[in-house]
Amino acid sequence: MMQRDGGFESDLSLPRAGDPRQRGGLGSAARAGVEAPSSYPTCILQDMSESSAHRHHAIDYVELTVTDLEQAKRFYTQAFGWRFNDYGPEYAGIQSPQGGSAPEVGGLSKGQEVRSGGPLVLLYSTDLDRSVEAVKHAGGQVVNGPYAFPGGRRFHFTDLSGNELGIWAEA
Repeated sequence: MMQRDGGFESDLSLPRAGDPRQRGGLGSAARAGVEAPSSYPTCILQDMSESSAHRHHAIDYVELTVTDLEQAKRFYTQAFGWRFNDYGPEYAGIQSPQGGSAPEVGGLSKGQEVRSGGPLVLLYSTDLDRSVEAVKHAGGQVVNGPYAFPGGRRFHFTDLSGNELGIWAEA
């Protein structure tokens, strides 16, 4: 399959270059035809200095489980200068380095223990219900949701190797 604007060509109706549902455009590297290393032959690099926009089925958000939210916020602020948007005692969004008006890049989620396998990677979808069907059709298993959260809906799934990822969509 060939990747276009953050989505894969398939029998599903996904946004294409120039689609008004896609905010922003390809970065200057992609416009110049610069491709990723051969180990990722279908990927196109995006110029990260341009404004960020959510892209259908692209990695969009990384969620870290922490056992002490306040301690984790202090650590990441002190170590890396990260800033946060607080959503109560159990969740804090990680602000983009581009500032508070840009989409968040990740989050800290309070949990009893840190899960094996590391952070939860979240993809963005322009149509969550069609993404659920695409995951199932490809052989993945929906393990949680879809469910509502402040700002949208999301679900978690496992791929054929057992990796858990999530997909979210705006409300």
